[in-house]
Amino acid sequence: MHRSTLKPGSYIPHLHSYVYEYHIYGIRVVEIQVDEPLGSTVLSVRIRKELKEEAERLGIDIRAVIERALEEEIKRIRMEKLSKLIDEAMKSMNMSVDEWVRLVKESRMER
Repeated sequence: MHRSTLKPGSYIPHLHSYVYEYHIYGIRVVEIQVDEPLGSTVLSVRIRKELKEEAERLGIDIRAVIERALEEEIKRIRMEKLSKLIDEAMKSMNMSVDEWVRLVKESRMER
């Protein structure tokens, strides 16, 4: 599959994965999330009884909600860590974010 045909959230069947794209400080970050249909584990969590009963009454797929919440939290923490890494790199280069973004754009135009 060519790079130009991948759209954020695209599913790539032969790789069993999804592609997501983010931009942090002008940097294009591509994340590939592998869908492992048979790769699962058991997680035991205690929640309030009335919360579970209400979710069941409403037909909420608790497993899907928990997976989605974990995926979002993992993504948020990864993005925070990446942002901190970029901030540290910027400080070590003695350059502002705006200056760095300007230089990246200029180098792209030269290609």
